[in-house]
Amino acid sequence: MTKVTIPRWPLYFLQWTLGITLTGAVLGGLIFPAVGLFVETGYSPLQLTLNGIKIVGFFFAMWAPGTALVLTVKKVYEARRAGDLPEEEPAHSSDA
Repeated sequence: MTKVTIPRWPLYFLQWTLGITLTGAVLGGLIFPAVGLFVETGYSPLQLTLNGIKIVGFFFAMWAPGTALVLTVKKVYEARRAGDLPEEEPAHSSDA
């Protein structure tokens, strides 16, 4: 019976993608009301917060997958180089 191992890299990718997107939403939710109230835009703090979450969260969400891919490849490469990940076994051909 063949031992099935689930690779860790998809979880790394998801963690980075969600983390970057959430960071953008939180930063937008904090920065937009502060700047908007400082320059007196006329919007309510709730409107500024929602706009910040939407705009900055979207901007970060556009960059998140590419950044996550680079960081995931880097992490897996470093782990494999340090010996933390097993080497992949070569595929067996069925030459009968």
